[in-house]
Amino acid sequence: LINPDPDFLEENEKPNLNDLIEYYLMFQSKSFSEAYHGLDLQDGIKNILYDAEDDKLGRIKDLFDQKIKEVAQDVVNRYNNGETSNAHWAGRIYAETMKSIV
Repeated sequence: LINPDPDFLEENEKPNLNDLIEYYLMFQSKSFSEAYHGLDLQDGIKNILYDAEDDKLGRIKDLFDQKIKEVAQDVVNRYNNGETSNAHWAGRIYAETMKSIV
């Protein structure tokens, strides 16, 4: 994906952990499916593709954005609860996010 905001980390208002994880998942993660295993994303996309409403691409993007926010918040919650060992998927996302910003 093309990074729409190359100065993301250089802004005056520094991003919080949730922002950093969302950014990693959106623009740097090789496979979002490794972080998100929910079938409801696939079902949501299928429903959008086969319904009669317009703006399918925008609605699919909104669905992905929502799921990325959910995963990022879950990682932050697990980090705050000390549940981010490297053996856990949230720990791997946290570690990869931190490696990507240094």
